[in-house]
Formats: sequence, structure tokens, C-alpha cells
Amino acid sequence: MPAQDFVELTAYWGNDDADSTIKISAKKWEQITAGAQFQKTAKSYYEGQGYDVTWSFANGVVSIDGEDSMQCVVDLPVEELILHQLKPGKPT
Repeated sequence: MPAQDFVELTAYWGNDDADSTIKISAKKWEQITAGAQFQKTAKSYYEGQGYDVTWSFANGVVSIDGEDSMQCVVDLPVEELILHQLKPGKPT
């Protein structure tokens, strides 16, 4: 079975003091950029503290919601995310 390509997506908010990164397959990213719906939970970090967040993609935008109904990112175009392409087998 051939190795799969992945991408890492990073979003910043709150004067760039908080961030979150997710890793998804390149194929899934292609579907997301075409408007597909997708959700993934991850950690976000603010001043060294970790928090749970949910990334929600639909119609070419992403929203990131945190604990206690906190809205971290609302309807950000996916093209504005920081994208790092990972080669197969590269450690994360």
C-alpha cells in the first residue's frame, strides 16, 4: 500500500496569541477546498495552556470552536489557513 500524503493546517487568532494545528490527508484537504463538510477535534494553545477545539469545515470556510461555546475562528476562508505539505513517512 503506497504511503499517503498529508497536510498540516494552522490557524491563529486573538492577536496571534492562540493557535491550533491539525493534520489531515491531502485527499481530504482537496475535498475541503472543493466545499466538503468535515470536522476534527484538536488542541489549541494560548499562553502555554492547552484547550480542546473543534475545527468545522463547510462550503470553503472553517470555524474553530473552543470549550464553553467559545468562538475562536468564524467563517475563515480555507485559503487563509497556513498550509504545510508533509511527505509520506515524515514524522509529525
